[in-house]
Amino acid sequence: MERYAIAPKALWKTEGFGFSHGILVEGKKILLISGQSGIDKDGKVIEGFEAQCKMAFDSIGEVLKEAGGSFHNVVKINGYLTDMTDLMSFGKIASKYFGSELPAQTIIEVKGLALPGMIVEIEALAVL
Repeated sequence: MERYAIAPKALWKTEGFGFSHGILVEGKKILLISGQSGIDKDGKVIEGFEAQCKMAFDSIGEVLKEAGGSFHNVVKINGYLTDMTDLMSFGKIASKYFGSELPAQTIIEVKGLALPGMIVEIEALAVL
């Protein structure tokens, strides 16, 4: 898969925010990963933003691995936060998983998520 970050000079720089304005991909398969959150194997929601965010990304990683991919293959993520003050933490955590190959991203603040206690949910699109 060939993957290229699109960073038009006419737009603001996204460094430090954990995403790219756009990703151009040449590939054959698309993997859509449902929203993941901080839910353990027993179906219980774990506490804390960073713990939930890391578990969501770890879960995305497991789906990618099962499909034969890695975070390199992710070209777009959508993040749903119940508190936008967590945005910078989200970007820092995301950057640890993606390194310099930052995906396009949309972050939305929501009133609530599927289960009580969930404060972050992340879905991903990957090209394999």
